[in-house]
Amino acid sequence: MAELSITSYAKINLSLRILRQREDGYHDIETILQTIDLADHLNFTALETTDIQITVSGADVPTDESNLCFKAAILLREVGGAGKGCRIHIEKKIPLGAGLGGGSSNAAATLLALNQLWQLNLSDLQLFELAKQLGSDVPFFLRSGTALATGRGEILNYFESPWDYYVVVIYPEIQISSGWAYGNYKINLTNSKKDVKLDSYSLQQIQLHEFVEFFRNDFESVIFAHYPQLKKIKEELQNDAFYASLSGSGSAIYGLFEHKSDAEKAYYHFRRQYPTFLAKPVLDL
Repeated sequence: MAELSITSYAKINLSLRILRQREDGYHDIETILQTIDLADHLNFTALETTDIQITVSGADVPTDESNLCFKAAILLREVGGAGKGCRIHIEKKIPLGAGLGGGSSNAAATLLALNQLWQLNLSDLQLFELAKQLGSDVPFFLRSGTALATGRGEILNYFESPWDYYVVVIYPEIQISSGWAYGNYKINLTNSKKDVKLDSYSLQQIQLHEFVEFFRNDFESVIFAHYPQLKKIKEELQNDAFYASLSGSGSAIYGLFEHKSDAEKAYYHFRRQYPTFLAKPVLDL
């Protein structure tokens, strides 16, 4: 095998609760992650040399050692003991700094692809441990589907989603660092809803019209205070969507719709002002 292509899906956070700050400086969270069919496409080519070469189209992304795909390739090669190289071309569709997990998804795709291309035969558990070293949400992207994530986001409980809906994702062309968002978030210990623990069984009982009651994104308080434009987008989406939210730490705002016609109406409306995407959930493949 000398060449391999792979689809790298984006995600949305159906809910994101920030529970507490940990002693290691990170935060314990409780979030529901869902892959959607907004995706980057990565092509991998084996090289005779040990070079790791990265090219990107569709976005201004670093192609040096700071690129997560580069880091994933180096990490995989060190653990797998392969003195091999590769060329990685990334065709970007997922917006940057949007809370949609594009970089993490690309890193996970790199681990999966090079494990095959370099014939390393690492197990799923080995790949999972490597993914955790690259970022808290990288492990989630080793498969597609729906998961309740806890801890730093790396403790994953996948479950069969009972929900069917269309997603309209709006990117206001603002890049927000998750580090900045966490640094500015103030934990509200008096918010009693944080004591309601979600689990995969209880989640599957929630109906679409109940999303607004059970789900929320705690980052909205700090993000909307600094970027009121995002709050306005969410409020406008809520006129027709049964649920709307910031994804991750933003800046993307998405709305969920039961009917494709309603989703298309919102898509055509918002695309006049912002890069806008119409998507569906990607379930476990």
